[in-house]
Amino acid sequence: MNTAALDARLARAAATLAQLTERITLAQADFSRLDQRLTQLHRCHPSRQLWRGGR
Repeated sequence: MNTAALDARLARAAATLAQLTERITLAQADFSRLDQRLTQLHRCHPSRQLWRGGR
C-alpha cells in the first residue's frame, strides 16, 4: 500500500473515531439525564424502586 492510500485510510479511521466519540458522549448525557430522572422518581415514590424490580 502506498502512502496516499494509508493516509486516506487513517483519515477515514480518524473520522469514524470522532463520530463514535461524539455518539458515546451523547449517550452518556442521555444516561445521566435518565439516571437523574429515576432518582427524582425514587425520591417522590420511595416505595417504587423501579430499578430494583419493586412494584
